[in-house]
Amino acid sequence: AFGDATNARTSSDPVAGYIPAYSVLDVSATYKTGNYQLKAGINNLAGKAYFTRRTDEYPGPGIIPAVGRSVYIGLSVKL
Repeated sequence: AFGDATNARTSSDPVAGYIPAYSVLDVSATYKTGNYQLKAGINNLAGKAYFTRRTDEYPGPGIIPAVGRSVYIGLSVKL
């Protein structure tokens, strides 16, 4: 992918340029018993560093790194 319409691989403009391919590993699980349901997961399990956007605004010109690893847990109860 490219950060601009000209598909320039390199440029002095921080918005223009190549955005390299990336892959991210996510894992999630759900456990149900009776009226209870527990959900959990990890996004970006391998802790891969990557970016998907370029900007010339805040926080400054260049790339905006994607969110790192995150973990979530949820509990549902049917009443």
